[in-house]
Amino acid sequence: MNHTLTGLGLAIVLALATALIGPFFIDWGDHREAFERQASRILGVPVSVRGDVEARLLPSPRIRFGQVVAGDEWAASKFTADSFELDLALMPLLRGEYEVSRLNVVGADLKASLSADGEIALPLAAGMGHDDLDAIAIADLNIENSRITVADPAANRNFAIEEFALQGNASSLVGPLKLDAAGKIAGRPYNLHITTGRFDPAGLGQVSISVQSPESPSLNLDGTVLLSSKPQFDGKGSLVQTAAAEGQPAREPWKIAGEVKADIRRLEADKVEFEHGATGRELRLAGGLGIVFGPKASAEVRLKGRTVDIDRTLGRPKDAPPVSPIEALTTVADRFALTEDMAVPLRVFADIENLNLGGDLVQNVKLQAASAPGGWTIENLTLRAPGGAQLDASGALMARKDEPRFNGGLRIDAPNVGASLHWLEGLGNPRTPVALKSLKLEATLAARPGSYALEDIVAAIDGADVKGRLAFTGGQDRNRLEARIRAQKLDLDALDAARLFAFAGRTGNASGTDIELALSVGKLTYAKVDWSRVDADLTLASGALDIRRLSIADLGGAKIAATGRLSEKDGKPLGRLEARIDAGNLNGLVQVLRASALPPSLADAVGARASLLAPAALSAVFDSSGGGATAKISGTLGGTAIEFDAAGTKFALSGIVKARLNASAADGARLFGQLGLPAIAVESFGQATLEAMLDGDPAKGAEVDIKLAAAADTLSFKGRTEDKDGKELGGRLDLVLDDAGRYAVLFGRAPPASLPTLPVSIGGDVGYGEKGFDVTRLAGLIQGRALKGDLGYGKSGLRGSLEIASLSISELAGLALGPLALNEPDTAGWPTGAAGPGVLSGLEGRVAVRTDALEITPGITGTAAKFNLVLGRNEFAVQDAEARLTEGTLKSSFAIRRGGEDLSLAGRLAVEGVALNRFVWGGASTPAAKGTLDLNADMLGSGPNIASVVSGLTGSGSFTLKNAELSSLDAGAFERTLIATENLPTPPNPLDVGRRFGEELAMANLDVSEISSAFTIASGVVRIGNAAITAPLVTATASGTLDLAARQIAAELVMRPKVLSDIPDAEIPPADITLSGAWGAPVRSTETTAFANALAVRAVEREIKRVEQMEVERREREKKAAEEEARRLVEEQRLKVEQEEAARLKAIREATGDIPLGDLPPPVDTMPKGSKAEVPPRSGSTKSQSPLDFLRRPVVPEASSR
Repeated sequence: MNHTLTGLGLAIVLALATALIGPFFIDWGDHREAFERQASRILGVPVSVRGDVEARLLPSPRIRFGQVVAGDEWAASKFTADSFELDLALMPLLRGEYEVSRLNVVGADLKASLSADGEIALPLAAGMGHDDLDAIAIADLNIENSRITVADPAANRNFAIEEFALQGNASSLVGPLKLDAAGKIAGRPYNLHITTGRFDPAGLGQVSISVQSPESPSLNLDGTVLLSSKPQFDGKGSLVQTAAAEGQPAREPWKIAGEVKADIRRLEADKVEFEHGATGRELRLAGGLGIVFGPKASAEVRLKGRTVDIDRTLGRPKDAPPVSPIEALTTVADRFALTEDMAVPLRVFADIENLNLGGDLVQNVKLQAASAPGGWTIENLTLRAPGGAQLDASGALMARKDEPRFNGGLRIDAPNVGASLHWLEGLGNPRTPVALKSLKLEATLAARPGSYALEDIVAAIDGADVKGRLAFTGGQDRNRLEARIRAQKLDLDALDAARLFAFAGRTGNASGTDIELALSVGKLTYAKVDWSRVDADLTLASGALDIRRLSIADLGGAKIAATGRLSEKDGKPLGRLEARIDAGNLNGLVQVLRASALPPSLADAVGARASLLAPAALSAVFDSSGGGATAKISGTLGGTAIEFDAAGTKFALSGIVKARLNASAADGARLFGQLGLPAIAVESFGQATLEAMLDGDPAKGAEVDIKLAAAADTLSFKGRTEDKDGKELGGRLDLVLDDAGRYAVLFGRAPPASLPTLPVSIGGDVGYGEKGFDVTRLAGLIQGRALKGDLGYGKSGLRGSLEIASLSISELAGLALGPLALNEPDTAGWPTGAAGPGVLSGLEGRVAVRTDALEITPGITGTAAKFNLVLGRNEFAVQDAEARLTEGTLKSSFAIRRGGEDLSLAGRLAVEGVALNRFVWGGASTPAAKGTLDLNADMLGSGPNIASVVSGLTGSGSFTLKNAELSSLDAGAFERTLIATENLPTPPNPLDVGRRFGEELAMANLDVSEISSAFTIASGVVRIGNAAITAPLVTATASGTLDLAARQIAAELVMRPKVLSDIPDAEIPPADITLSGAWGAPVRSTETTAFANALAVRAVEREIKRVEQMEVERREREKKAAEEEARRLVEEQRLKVEQEEAARLKAIREATGDIPLGDLPPPVDTMPKGSKAEVPPRSGSTKSQSPLDFLRRPVVPEASSR
């Protein structure tokens, strides 16, 4: 602002001085002397023309002077010009007015100076009157290639405008004026635009000024200017920076506008509005501004706002989670260059009612700060943060980017720590529960990145008074944490100590953290465990532990005391430490271990055994007085006597180590549990002992010898660490058990007395490495059955292969569901026992199994069996099972899953080429059926036990039976029964037909080429409908159900002969053969009603035919008798006639003596050969004539009627 006003004033002075000299050029006589004399009088300083003078009169008066100098040769203020040239308008000149039509100045150099009180010294001491100036006009003003220099001796600096150029015009020299100038200040280009009104005789006038530069904010002034030796401005002003144009470095737009009063040395602005940021997310504040220029330059900013939205200013989308306050403030500091030193001392006063920061309101923010070399002095900062936390702070804030730091007083009163902490960590993050409710703290805080120190702490934590010091220092090599706390009560859980110090181990590139701790607390709470009378003074630094004092009267049931120092020097151990623990229970200690930095697996291991390890009474001594390191631990853990001795080169399991552990427990089950084996309390298990030895360098190969014994049972291992195969541990493992069943009971895999005696003698080579455990060349006996193979266990679970002499499906079920699941059979024999943990429960993996004999059901055993045993979480599966069944094969896969108390079964069964007689009733000698069976089935089931699973099975499948023979189904029974019944004198009785048909069926078996059908399974019942039976003499279909749960069959065979006597095919009756009852011995019955009915109908039809035949015969006989009677009557008539004719002829002969016709000779044929005799026409008489009528006629012909 100082530079701008100075340049503005000098530009106006230069233009006016040039115009004042112009009128005296009209003296066309001695131009040089006249110019010098008049100019010196007007300006009040010597003026000389040292160059050429050129003049002309027409067409308009013009004169040019070269090398013009105004001012004393050695004065601080001086004006020189290489040349200036002016043209005067002729007509105004004749009227006594001076109108400069053109004024051109080239190479001007104006030197001015400022006094300490802001007075500007120019090479101009006096001037013309206001009216004289008003009479002069300049139509075209041009200044080229000029320079303005202002010296400020009081501030010990100079200000220069290089390459100055100006164009403009003036209606008169008292205004209005319009000027446009350009130049460079400190290499940056600036453009100046000035318009003025008329100036009064006192030099007061309205001015509008605009200063612009592509590299700097633009300045705009609009107000009143007083032109004097101490120029003044009063009006409105603004300083505006626009957003960067495309291709330029990014910058934020901002604007400062207000009412300005200024002179050369001071600027005051009221009603100032501050805006920062792009439109829509600008930051707006009101206030004031004061700047002092010169040797004691300073600035003061007064800010006030009702609501300031920092989140919006940072451009956070409305639906985006808010950033943390620390992150937001860091961004603001970088954006406003608060980390850079101020050009002049700056004081800031801020009063903001509501500050939207981090997604919440910070209220009543009051700040009084002053800039300082490298940062700021916070004279006073007060605010009310979310959660009602009141903050007061003062001190020195070093704001340099490379190492910001703060050192000063801090006072916090937080009634709702949880809400305040959630806001500090970022409301966009999930809220972490904090037990601490309130906190009051007064301390001196010294903080820098990676380090902090709270000195002279006086705090009230949930009402409990705490005093002391807390400091953390981050380092390149190691960090350091120091805490010296005195309190009657201290709740570290409420303070969330884990989160408070979590960064300590990961700050910077340090390899670790050294800790110095001094505590004197009456009651301390940590990890939700109360510690009574804690008195500790210890240091842990660079691997050295120095316990000057450690005493804990009660740590959740444990009393702990320790003292001593352990360290190393030149790689050798030094020191001695003694410790003792007496604990009625270890629950509190376990909780502390879980909250510590120890590996979780260690804390979990101790926690899992805590009840078995208590009560504990142990003493330990670590000593290096003998040149090496020794450790001795003795005492009791949960009733188990412990003796541990170790000697080595360091207090660690490295280098040459000799260690021995002996443990003895009267309760062997308890010792197993302490070793991590999942043992349960078992009465009278007996004594158990453990002996373990380590000799050598574990990293290079140490001898390991372990023996665990209980009664006559032993588990022994002999081997080495880092064996020749690259394993971390390798050797020989042997296991001898009189009865493995009792260990299944001990480890909760079987209830007592649920297993038979199971002797085990087995061994193998054991290796442990990255992939887990491996047992190779495993061989031995289990219950007298040979077993061999390889097993492994690692991250992927169980793996390997086994071969066992014999195995059964029921044993596999026992492994999956526990032995009790095979107990309590129902009436059908299915187990109803509850499923329990199996021997393999909890394991995952896959094992390939082979066995010479796999018992599927009692009496059915597969040979050369193999399958994959797949174990999963709550799952037991047999996959890709395959076995030989005599000439056929059986393939199956099934999985049993457990969900709570329920079981679910998913299975698939495939049988191919298996003899059917192995599965049906009747025995080997007389099976109910024979043939080759192919079957496929898929099934699902669920329930609380095996019986329920079977009764709930659902699924489907199909079967084909080829080359079959069905027992006692003689196809000829129909024909023979029919023949037998047709020979009966009376219609057959249905009972007799059924009996006789049954007898005939049993005479032979039915040969069947194929039976095939699909079937379904629902609610444990297999259903077959209309299975087609292909046989040579009969057509038959079968349907029925097999209730798997009840093991009951209900089947029906409908059979009819293809040909039966003379009965039409469509009328041949069937017979139904049914089977019902238990699968092993179903009852067979024959339903022959249709057949008997057909036979009865056939008998009736035969009787009807017999009766009809008798009637026909009767009628034939009657007919024949009638015909005989008729013939007899005709014969009698003939005889009578013959007798009468004979009598008549006799009478004639006797009367006439003629010869009877019968005595005449035969007639002679006289007709020619081939001709016919004509038959005389018959008499017209219609009277019927009899052959005997001729004999009755008279001899004389009858006379014709006339």
